[in-house]
Amino acid sequence: MKKICLALFLSGCILLAGCQKTKPEIMPAENLATEQTPSLMSVTPMAESPKQTTRNMDDKEAIEAVVSEYFSLRHKLRSIITDSPFDTQSETLLQLLSCCHGDDFLNETLITCQMLYEQMQAVGQAREMDFSYASYSTRNKYNSIDVNTPYAVVNVLDEIKFCLAADPEVESTAGDTHILQLEKIDGIWKITDDQCDLAGYYSQRYEAYRSKCPYEEIDRINEYIIEKFRSEVKMGLDSAQNLP
Repeated sequence: MKKICLALFLSGCILLAGCQKTKPEIMPAENLATEQTPSLMSVTPMAESPKQTTRNMDDKEAIEAVVSEYFSLRHKLRSIITDSPFDTQSETLLQLLSCCHGDDFLNETLITCQMLYEQMQAVGQAREMDFSYASYSTRNKYNSIDVNTPYAVVNVLDEIKFCLAADPEVESTAGDTHILQLEKIDGIWKITDDQCDLAGYYSQRYEAYRSKCPYEEIDRINEYIIEKFRSEVKMGLDSAQNLP
């Protein structure tokens, strides 16, 4: 039963946000750190995604390179969840943001990454289980790449096979189809939007909180979103613990 519950839990929470549709079941949190909420303005993304500069590539090759880097870094962030606070200046996060473009998309990517990180961290603490990956491998299957320079639209299946540190003998598989919008900026392809067909919970919560936020400053908006999310997740965990 433990292994079945573990697989069901991950099928809803495995992929990061930047996605737009169905709302999985909430996995709330408690004992969350109260570190300073990250600000988009405090983050300085690297200038370009490294895979695009290794050699001259045509547009489709360059697009596949940045998309592969984008998903790889998202999974890497998910794999290194610890008891430490979310690090807005970590090399992995900065590399992920370097694949993206546009203030709104950069900010949403940053905050939804923190939301997932803190949720997994807190659920692990509450259940005394390690939800980081013991091992994992990824694959991207491209359904279509439509290029109309300087823009492109990519339909891609992002798939991952993983074993949790909490149960390293059990391998699970998860995946989601994403619709990515890209723009070529100064000769480099950047992702400007990410919609997916299933795992859009964090993005949905981000948009819901932001739509109700009374502030206009980005720092205040981000603080408001994170605090609302922490409260909601903690309430869910408390309710789950009180079930007979």
